[in-house]
Amino acid sequence: MKKLLITINTAPTPDTETLEFVLAMLAFDHEVRLTFIGDGIFWLITNQQARKPAGKSPQKLIAALEMYGCEHITYFENQLTTRGLATTNINQSATSLSEEAYASWQADADHCMVL
Repeated sequence: MKKLLITINTAPTPDTETLEFVLAMLAFDHEVRLTFIGDGIFWLITNQQARKPAGKSPQKLIAALEMYGCEHITYFENQLTTRGLATTNINQSATSLSEEAYASWQADADHCMVL
């Protein structure tokens, strides 16, 4: 089992491969710590619907992360303000993370990926 730090810094698109990749890593029993930064924070906005017909809702995929064993779904709180968001707009599965803790996760990870 590998320790993966996956950082998502791109905004959601109609295709949800970014979160599906994370789910795949969890399905292979990797320990995933997931952080949303920059425009990636928009994945965490509550009540999102699928962006294309028969597509998957980002909100449902975020909920599935916990079912697959992802215990760390995080974001940098200071980046919410930059984008005019409040913590009330963010999925309750996610928690804020300090930059110091993120640096510690980077040092501890077997692999770091930015998507």
